[in-house]
Amino acid sequence: RLKEVKDSTEMIAILNGHNFFPKNEPLFRNYLEENGYYFTTGYRRPVLDSFSAKSWSGRYETGLSENFFYEIAEFDKKLSILLLKYSNIIERRIKTRTAFFVYKQLSESFYLDCQNFSSYERWVEFINKIYLEVLRDGLKNNNPVIHHHILKYNQILPAWALFEHLSFGQFIKLITNLNVQHKVNLLKDVYVSSKTHYDVKSYMSNASAHRLLDAVCHIRNRIAHLGRIYDWKFVFLINSSLTIQSSFLSVVDLNKGYLNIVDIMEVFGLFIPKVEYIQMKSEYSILLDRLSNSIQEPYYSRIKMLICE
Repeated sequence: RLKEVKDSTEMIAILNGHNFFPKNEPLFRNYLEENGYYFTTGYRRPVLDSFSAKSWSGRYETGLSENFFYEIAEFDKKLSILLLKYSNIIERRIKTRTAFFVYKQLSESFYLDCQNFSSYERWVEFINKIYLEVLRDGLKNNNPVIHHHILKYNQILPAWALFEHLSFGQFIKLITNLNVQHKVNLLKDVYVSSKTHYDVKSYMSNASAHRLLDAVCHIRNRIAHLGRIYDWKFVFLINSSLTIQSSFLSVVDLNKGYLNIVDIMEVFGLFIPKVEYIQMKSEYSILLDRLSNSIQEPYYSRIKMLICE
């Protein structure tokens, strides 16, 4: 039988049973009603007496204030905004540079030629599951761009317009399914840039670069669905198809099978200019400084440990 829904008074009673007693119970009860019990207690790991055992079990440490939950949730929200901003910069940069690439080296309607894909099956999948869906959604939502190209250009969208109407995940899948030679040329033209913090080509193969874009998309999707960020492991599996140089593995330990927040920002460094990478790290440091001024020890140190774990 599933657990029954608890009201805020019952939630407080559960917390009391775990040794947590809010100092302003009415205010915290209202907070639970606005944010939810599981969202709020999802931040509890650093304040459990079992923290040294890296366990989620255990009781809340004596004397804990509800201020911890307010501050850590605010930090997580601002961290999400920061990562969302730079993931959007990556998407815009990659889509724009890829549009120029296909215009110069392929054609504006390159996606209609099955020879540009790694297999006929991949091409059919793209046309049926992505391209036609873009056209259908455009008609359904009365999108003027889609309407214009359906009426005047026989349902053919130029690459730049197509990319604007693909989700980041759909776009990554499209470029991942291109044939090998196109992906190699794409890497040279789009990802390798003297402006980025890390030069992708110096660190990994084209296939690996495309896979790491998945990590950027993954974290953005989690943010969009209001998921906790600061104490979350983003699964990233290494397989034989990925060629990553040891020089980058010294920056991000991909062999551990997941990416933490610090790892994610280093991955961002493969796709954003040096100046923006430095700005991102500076904004992150400011968030940590603010957190250190609002959350007492040992909780602040524990939070930093979880971010880098």
